[in-house]
Amino acid sequence: MYPTCRLDSRSILQLKLEGLRRQTKICGKCGHNLSRVNSTRQKILLDIVLNPQTLKLILESERQWCGNCQSEVNARDERSLPFTEYGINTFMMIIVLRFKCHASFENTARVISISHGLKLSKSDVSHVLKQASKYLGQRYEELKDAIRRGKVMYNDETGWMVNGQNAWMWIMANESVTVYFAAESRGKGIAEEIYGISQGFSMHDGLSSYQNSIPKNKQCYCWAHFLRFAYEETILEKKGSLPDLLKEKLVDIYHLKFNHPEYSLEQLERIHRERLDKILQISSTNKSIITIQTRLKVQKEGLINGLLYTPDGTNNLSERELRTMVINKKISNGSKTFKGMETSAIVGSVVQTLSRKEENLIPNLKLYLHDGIKEKYKQYSHTAFYDSS
Repeated sequence: MYPTCRLDSRSILQLKLEGLRRQTKICGKCGHNLSRVNSTRQKILLDIVLNPQTLKLILESERQWCGNCQSEVNARDERSLPFTEYGINTFMMIIVLRFKCHASFENTARVISISHGLKLSKSDVSHVLKQASKYLGQRYEELKDAIRRGKVMYNDETGWMVNGQNAWMWIMANESVTVYFAAESRGKGIAEEIYGISQGFSMHDGLSSYQNSIPKNKQCYCWAHFLRFAYEETILEKKGSLPDLLKEKLVDIYHLKFNHPEYSLEQLERIHRERLDKILQISSTNKSIITIQTRLKVQKEGLINGLLYTPDGTNNLSERELRTMVINKKISNGSKTFKGMETSAIVGSVVQTLSRKEENLIPNLKLYLHDGIKEKYKQYSHTAFYDSS
């Protein structure tokens, strides 16, 4: 018997192969007859099961009556979902292909047809995802609340297309949760809606929508954006010139936290404030210096907050988490309808969050779908028992 194997924390089916030793009777090289021996060589084989056959079941349930609440009771099979002939495994496969493998609707249908024998159209795939978004809607709202209750919210946005028209996919994230938010603009009102009643810090790139909607003392500005701005402003300046030295001072300020882990927050805040104030006090007619000082004057408090209250002082986390949606956008060229864009935001948020937690994606996704179905359709909360009659 081969030993149990594990790959990426997922269980691998263990096959018992007692008495199934392979042997050959004739040498394939010279044709000489071979004798049986006791010596063996073992190899562990990891493979998948391809089953291009669709499972088609007729599910039968008794139409029972509850004498207490005076309502009809139908036991529901856990593989069955409301108002569709497609089972929950089909739903999960479509979701994984779309949001983990970045497959288009056409390629999603093609893979399921080849690997499982189930013929789907692009509209079938779209319909399944829309239904899934309804069942995952409450979980989506819970994820948004979890981020708003956190200490830091990372925000960003990227362009989207809805039937050829411009739209925006926003993101709100923290160290463990990712939420995408579909919107028609980059306006202040969207930023206000995303931040909501949160009391946490918002890390962002300095977009005016965030500046004008989030409390000033709760804003964190991204140092990666600020240092890149300083580099671009001084790229033509001579090495060792005052603008070039100013840029280097800003880099040193950014690295202070990492070079001195022994400093307390109070010490870091005091030193950051003193050094940034010295840069603002520099008197110069150089255009690059004036431009950097102008931006620093506006963003100083947020830059200090970013260094004090986030691990690296940048908005890189939200940009990394937004990348998966950017890939989907490029593959599908956006969405045909705004509702389709919202579907991508809801389902994509749940899948991306589950992926980040390194949990078993399929079991948890199945649980979330079941919970959402039971919440929307109470008749699916009845436990089903089977007999052979």
